[in-house]
Amino acid sequence: MLLGTGVCFGKGALVATGALGVGLAGDLAAAAYLLVAEILAVLGSATEVALERHSRSRVLALAESRGIEEQTAQRFSLLPTFELTARLVRFLGHALLVTGIAYLAFRGHLPANATAADIPWSTFGIVLAILFGLTFLVNGVLVRLLVARRANRVLLAALPYLGVMRWVTYPLRLPLVLIVKLLFRVDLDAAAPSPREEILETVEEGEREGSFTPEEADMIESIIEMERSLVKDVLTPRADVVMIQADASLD
Repeated sequence: MLLGTGVCFGKGALVATGALGVGLAGDLAAAAYLLVAEILAVLGSATEVALERHSRSRVLALAESRGIEEQTAQRFSLLPTFELTARLVRFLGHALLVTGIAYLAFRGHLPANATAADIPWSTFGIVLAILFGLTFLVNGVLVRLLVARRANRVLLAALPYLGVMRWVTYPLRLPLVLIVKLLFRVDLDAAAPSPREEILETVEEGEREGSFTPEEADMIESIIEMERSLVKDVLTPRADVVMIQADASLD
């Protein structure tokens, strides 16, 4: 009898240990899933802010001090693609994070053989909305405030990561670019306007709105375009100059 009791106890212990191992493995897998999702969300938000707030000259100066100026200058040509990549990574991170937390919250309340009809969709939707708000607060607001103060350093550190994620998100990015270009005639991968072009556009807009007079707008535009001007465009030809003797009197 004692032997039978011991065998039964041993079998029960093995079953309990196996169930515990399966449960622990499932929890570790869920934790790893959420960790990856949070990393993607934070990196996407951080790089997106850094791309918006960076100063190209300061990033290149930091790169020069670290001996990576040439690689950094080459990566700057891909900034439009990097901007879209950062947004896609942030979106994927948030989506994975919200669905993962929602799954953990509901998995204990649903039977193993639950169907779509057994899922409380109204409660599920409320939970998803709350989780989305929390992830937006943490990854959208707090990360933005922290990164905005060190945008140049963050961008320099994130450029290699963006180069990798550019290829990882290619299956999502390519259809999106094609659809937007087809429907709205906008190229998401087009190069961003240069600082010179942005200033000229701002001056033209200010002139239209009355913030600048035509004379002030012309003066600013002439200063910006100065390096493209030739000497003959600035100086008056000698044949058109009226000259007098240096020792001539006022009379």
